[in-house]
Amino acid sequence: MGPSSVDDGRTRRHRVPGPILTRAMSSTFQTMENSGTPFHRSLGLRWTMPTDRTEDVAVEMDVGEEFCGPAGSLEGGIVSTLIDVAAGSAAAFSYGRLVATQHLAISFLSPGRKGPVRATAQMLRQGKTDMVCEVRVVDLGMDSRLMAVGLVTLRALADRAASEAPGLTGEAFVEGLSAETRARALSTRHAMAAKFGVEADAVRIVPFDFGPDGTRPLVILGSGNGLKMGSWDDIAEERRQGSLAIDIDGVTVDTGEAMTWAAYQALVREAKASGMATLPDSAEVAAQGDQPWTCTLLTGEATSDGRAPFAFVNEGRPGRSWGGTDYLGGLRFRPAVVIE
Repeated sequence: MGPSSVDDGRTRRHRVPGPILTRAMSSTFQTMENSGTPFHRSLGLRWTMPTDRTEDVAVEMDVGEEFCGPAGSLEGGIVSTLIDVAAGSAAAFSYGRLVATQHLAISFLSPGRKGPVRATAQMLRQGKTDMVCEVRVVDLGMDSRLMAVGLVTLRALADRAASEAPGLTGEAFVEGLSAETRARALSTRHAMAAKFGVEADAVRIVPFDFGPDGTRPLVILGSGNGLKMGSWDDIAEERRQGSLAIDIDGVTVDTGEAMTWAAYQALVREAKASGMATLPDSAEVAAQGDQPWTCTLLTGEATSDGRAPFAFVNEGRPGRSWGGTDYLGGLRFRPAVVIE
């Protein structure tokens, strides 16, 4: 299934399905056909999704007679749709949740006559909730002649899947595990607590959606602001040296590899289900530390244009952004391991 959008009559809301997001940092995406909404399928849209956030999202379609105007070129409304869908797909992939188009401006430069026509979205600027994308549309059948350029402003919507949907408490989840899996999870919990000098209760075991392989235990430091261990660059060096690894049943495991956006969402969901008074990286818990705000570095994901990904909680909802890899500030390391 490919990127899709929902039109509520006021704004266009775009999403990238969960399976794509959970595999985004580890799989090479092929061009996807017969995807999206029924409207997208009627246009024959095809997506090429990136393997990480340093690459661009591309949407293609063929030039059929039914999509052309009296002059025999692709209708401007179809070109506008390509631009909107490409920008929305790029933003939804980057934020990992629904986004809405706020503003779209297009310059039409030449007609699309032969095809296929490709729209490629490139991020120009991204904040905690807003993104600006440039989308360039070319006619591949005419030596990639530039047809149009669009500038699109989008906003990330509230992540209902992680912040509003009811979750399963870690305690109830652990009770439902097999004896062998439960033993491995508890062993990992104690190894992590010993490694980083925290109480075992500070390390939580939460349910983590592992895509087609089902739900797995995620062992993660769940309390407070995480560990103050320096910048992204500092932690990356520690990981290269193996200083942040723990031993699980004779296997050395890097505790930074599983700390992804999906893992952070799972932590917040379980914290809410458990009725935690203060959520990780929230204003309330940050006030108890030495920074006005703290964020968890997503060490299991790649940098984007030299910027490091991090996550936080704002008004009870998880958010994500990127910053300098050498920034110290309130960034924290949160060890995590998925029990497979």
